[in-house]
Amino acid sequence: MSHVTFGPSVYRRAFESVGVPVIMMNTTGEIKAVNDAALAFSGYDRESLVGASVTRLLAERTTAEEIAEAMVAVREWHGDITVRTAGGRTVHGQGSVAPVPPADAEAAGDGGRTSAGLGSTTDNDTGRSTDTAQSVDTAQSADTAQSADTARSTAADSDTARSADMADGDTPVVTPCGYVAAFVDARQKRQYETAAEVLNRLLRHDLKNDLNVVYGHLQRARAQTDDPVTRAALADARETLSQVIRKSNRARDLRSLLERAYGESTDPVRVDRVLTEAVATVRESSRATFELGSLPPVRVVADDLLSVVFEGVLENAVEHNDDEPHVGVDVQTTDRTAVVQIADDGPGMPQDEDVVFGRSATDALTHGDGLSLFFADSVVATYEGQIWFEEWTESTPLLSTGESGTVFKIELLLADDSE
Repeated sequence: MSHVTFGPSVYRRAFESVGVPVIMMNTTGEIKAVNDAALAFSGYDRESLVGASVTRLLAERTTAEEIAEAMVAVREWHGDITVRTAGGRTVHGQGSVAPVPPADAEAAGDGGRTSAGLGSTTDNDTGRSTDTAQSVDTAQSADTAQSADTARSTAADSDTARSADMADGDTPVVTPCGYVAAFVDARQKRQYETAAEVLNRLLRHDLKNDLNVVYGHLQRARAQTDDPVTRAALADARETLSQVIRKSNRARDLRSLLERAYGESTDPVRVDRVLTEAVATVRESSRATFELGSLPPVRVVADDLLSVVFEGVLENAVEHNDDEPHVGVDVQTTDRTAVVQIADDGPGMPQDEDVVFGRSATDALTHGDGLSLFFADSVVATYEGQIWFEEWTESTPLLSTGESGTVFKIELLLADDSE
């Protein structure tokens, strides 16, 4: 495959056309180039930024110090950053600063070497002597000046350390010709986090507390009446309210799932223990009969949400059966996987699989209790597992009663330390 080399004009056009704010600066932190997105975002014109210190855009001293230290060490910096616009507005986001190596690092030699940082004294672009204070606008706050002083001190320490390294025969760090910095506006992310926190309080405290109060009133009302019709109606209301409480808890757990990084590591989980506990939980709040089959003591790739997955599928098997439900549970293993099977003798699943699990883009909650199955499908996917269902019309070894029904299957990867 041939190697394609782009000319400088291509990189210039890429710099100008990218849709996020990007600036180029020399090793002292003096801004040398600004793309259109940075101008539109910051509210400055090009003449106001080019030649000024990057600290003009930084609203927090600690961030300026962190970036200065990274530049001194000739390494990348990534983190939270607060930018101050021309109008004085502060905007929170994610920032990234990276060194730009010279076109020919070997040709640069030791003669062009200098300490990088917001307080260093050599301008690699022109070779002239510079001080950070000259590139910092006179209107900068004392905090900004202090960050420049800190950078100068850090740069001096770095020079001493580098000299010692070179004396020991270590390979010196190649001085970059400058740095490129990018900023991503995180206001929408923060707005989401704020809204999610409000939703969490609603689900975790306010709504749950109110529902529990109503549940208590129903319990007392049922205890104070002997009328069978009234008692039956109150019992139905109590059961419906219990389902609402469970669904609000499931919504809270779903929010927790959505906040987790998909790259987060999982821990080995004993599937037999989690499944047994889930059956006990659902049995306490239902009239179903459960039959437990083979439950080998194997560990699977999962986390603490696996119990919620099992409870959701078990509740689905119980709640959609108008008669006295019978549910059979077992686990089958292969060389690489464990397949949890949950069978019921209910009326079956009329919808196709994508609709049942909320995979359809039109409605994730089309099925009557779709949140539980949508949640289960989402969690199992993070484990790199699978969940599906099959209809059965003949006797199944999972159940000793019934002639037809549905079996849900949850395939999970075995952990390396399975016993």
